[in-house]
Amino acid sequence: MNHFLEGQGFSLTLLILLMGLTVWLLNRQQLDEIPEEIETAVVDYALSNFTAYRLDANGQLKSQINAVEMQHYPKKNAELKMPVLMLKQTSGEQVFATAERGEVSPNNEDFWLLANAKVWRIQQQQLDLEVFSDNFHWNQPQQIAKTDVPVKILQYQPVTQKLIGTTEGVGMTIWFDSRQLELHSQVKGTYEKQ
Repeated sequence: MNHFLEGQGFSLTLLILLMGLTVWLLNRQQLDEIPEEIETAVVDYALSNFTAYRLDANGQLKSQINAVEMQHYPKKNAELKMPVLMLKQTSGEQVFATAERGEVSPNNEDFWLLANAKVWRIQQQQLDLEVFSDNFHWNQPQQIAKTDVPVKILQYQPVTQKLIGTTEGVGMTIWFDSRQLELHSQVKGTYEKQ
């Protein structure tokens, strides 16, 4: 009879282990099946008052981003509060951009400046150009910024910093490398005689 109970004890232990393994596997499967929308909506880390630098192959500053806050997500754009971007041109010019809010792509190549965005260019340590809009999409490797909403451009005389012209339009593309700017529609401007 003792051998019979020992056999039943072994069977009961084995049954309990199998039930536990089954429950664990089912729970594990449910964890693996978390919808991607939920998984990507969870912040994996956050930063406050930070500065990040991007250097070129020679170790020279290529670009920089500062922000009051950043919430980083594993598979979607990071969200920024009060971002300031700086892009250093090979010509020595510096292009800056700021907004109330922003986003950065997971590969750090695309920036979206959202709500009261401003882009400005410094040439020979003097303000050359300011561009205002509600948003910009800035692709860093291509050095292009685009918007499809209304934009206002202010241009300054290099030495005196006097405002010499104002241009408005809807939609715009800026090619920073070639210093070209294209307004897409509804363009109007006012310029002072020089």
